[in-house]
Amino acid sequence: EVYKTVKSIKLLFQIRNMIKITTINKSRWKDYKKLRLEALTNDPITFGSSVNDEKKLTKKDWETRIMSSITDTLFAIDDNENLAGMIVALYEKKETQKHIARIVSFYVSPYFRRQKIGKSLFQKILTKIKQKKGIKKIKIQLYKNNLTALKMYKKFGFKKVGILNKEIKIKGRYYDD
Repeated sequence: EVYKTVKSIKLLFQIRNMIKITTINKSRWKDYKKLRLEALTNDPITFGSSVNDEKKLTKKDWETRIMSSITDTLFAIDDNENLAGMIVALYEKKETQKHIARIVSFYVSPYFRRQKIGKSLFQKILTKIKQKKGIKKIKIQLYKNNLTALKMYKKFGFKKVGILNKEIKIKGRYYDD
């Protein structure tokens, strides 16, 4: 029994060392789509979209999301090239809001959770945002009961500034962000 525990700890340690945070090219659009649909299925309250809406997107739509000039999209990728997680920085296009970046679509697959992958994704996207000229403000919107995410954001110095009532509607029920 002890051997099994030691073996699983060793395996967990090896998994942590095998994750890289990087971009992907548009040829991996199907992998991105699969991860995004998984995210919307597992955590529908967390996203401002639905599985049904996203299933309607075309190959071109997915490729455009990957290659967009107004976003930085990062992925956590394991040694087998599986997408383990994602995070997106969205840069506002409007002249009056070009100083604002929004962090959206932050997700880590359940199998890869509790391995600090989310923290790594978040740190890397913050670095990317800070490298952008003129960005003065970063916005994050999250489901108010997502205490794990809230705790992590606070560790990075983010402060809660309000609640958006009835921001998301899923199956007839409203959720606050």
